[in-house]
Amino acid sequence: MSKGVALITGAGQGIGRSISLRLAADGFDIGLSDIPTNKSNLEEVAREITRTFAGRRACVLLADVTVEDDVCKMVDGVVNELGGLDVMVANAGIIAVAPLVETTLADWEKIFAVNVTGVFLSYKYAAQKMIALNETHKRGRRIIGASSLAGKKGDQYLSAYCASKFAVRGITQSAAVELGRHGITVNAYAPGIIMTDMSNMKLMGSTDLSAHNEKVRQDIRAVLTNSFKHSSNTCVGYFGVPDDIAGLVSYIASPESHFITGKHYGILFAKHHIRCSLLISNTNICVTQVVTALTLTPPATMSKGVALITGAGQGIGRSISLRLAADGFDIGLSDIPTNKSNLEEVAREITRTYAGRRTCVLLADVTVEDDVCKMVDGVVNELGGLDVMVANAGIIAVAPLVETTLADWEKIFAVNVTGVFLSYKYAAQKMIALNETHKRGRRIIGASSLVGKRGVCEQYLSAYSASKFAVRGITQSAAIELGCHGITVNAYAPGPIMTAMGNGYNEKVRQDSRVVLTTSFKHSSNTCVGYLGVPDDIAGLVSYIASPESHFITGKHYGTFSLPVFT
Repeated sequence: MSKGVALITGAGQGIGRSISLRLAADGFDIGLSDIPTNKSNLEEVAREITRTFAGRRACVLLADVTVEDDVCKMVDGVVNELGGLDVMVANAGIIAVAPLVETTLADWEKIFAVNVTGVFLSYKYAAQKMIALNETHKRGRRIIGASSLAGKKGDQYLSAYCASKFAVRGITQSAAVELGRHGITVNAYAPGIIMTDMSNMKLMGSTDLSAHNEKVRQDIRAVLTNSFKHSSNTCVGYFGVPDDIAGLVSYIASPESHFITGKHYGILFAKHHIRCSLLISNTNICVTQVVTALTLTPPATMSKGVALITGAGQGIGRSISLRLAADGFDIGLSDIPTNKSNLEEVAREITRTYAGRRTCVLLADVTVEDDVCKMVDGVVNELGGLDVMVANAGIIAVAPLVETTLADWEKIFAVNVTGVFLSYKYAAQKMIALNETHKRGRRIIGASSLVGKRGVCEQYLSAYSASKFAVRGITQSAAIELGCHGITVNAYAPGPIMTAMGNGYNEKVRQDSRVVLTTSFKHSSNTCVGYLGVPDDIAGLVSYIASPESHFITGKHYGTFSLPVFT
């Protein structure tokens, strides 16, 4: 049974081809589009889909995304051929390498015609069709664009390309605001160096540089070589391949990403990009449908590894523990001693629900170094290893800055920052030692927040916000240090999530007449997707970060259910 219909532009080769094959593997029927000169490539991809994935349908749609009539007919064509449109991937793009002062207007306009106008037209006509189709299918449609890490930070000799990818960020964020009320999310993937024909041209400086003088030619090649040629310049120590991007698009296109919109997923970034915030926060959207939980199939009895979760006795930590158990991990459950009974109940639920899964309960206060050291040693001794560390434990305090006591400030930082530091430190030490026999695939994941991206006015969260900014900092720094050991380090950054901690915050602000309740913590209509999140939504994101498919993503701060914040 088909999961729906996906349309991919630039599908004849590279990333577009890999996305097409992956979405077909996920269960989508595929509309394949590219320019007429790539017709034979499209037909080969179509044959591969129908030959490899039983029951999947594919159609070939020739179109130049810079021509409005072509794009309109392309979208109509996929609906007529395959019966609908659930996912639009505006992947087509081109690149040019030249100094700003020598970039011709013709080259500039060509880059913008494909990379920007092509995305605009694809978004526009796909959205029109999806809105019309939503009369009978009101949620779950996705529009996904092709940006780049060059759309977050400019690079030498790529002025036209960088500007075009910045523009894709802009239209993606704006479209996310407009289309959320129609049940359509809009996101963009933003690769660094991916080994494709287009990036090889950029990597090797094989663009026609004959128009430039010898000094400029040497300059361009030197910049490209120093920045992009050596995989050691990437945080993870290797370049990506198109299938890596396809795995990310698979997640964005899935039901589990329903709460993410307006995002610019930066991946495989060079080390110098770390200083750029990689979170593009989501937008103020009204989607009013009720959130439905996903049904998970218990995995086979063979373990995928061992995951350790702090703050696992309730809320997000509990949901993450259950989800990673569902994914096939054995689970170390940790919390403070007063939550022992909660941990034991989660352990019973895991072993009762997921055949073959093992658990252990590890009581620890993450602010106490010896406790954290023993917790990490304990999970390795009990379950035989450590593949995923989720530093989830956290607390919140509500008070105006001028009334925040030093004791409250230090308590917040002890749990939210020192606790994350100690969890990262001792998990990393153990993972590095264990990597003698297992050199890739380990994950460290921290708990940040959208207020770790920007302080929230009139909400009295100065200590909490500062602590979550600190988590962003240690996550990015640790990502640079630990990538060479095959360890990725990322953080999830929820907005309003319906947990005991979140409810406690709401109760506190309700009791304080000075707090202006106009932002997203009170009204679901003020959140990006028009409804408040639940812990299982964050657990789904952590599941992706912990999976093998996320091996090329590190240093990220994943915002979900965000406030209307843009950077």
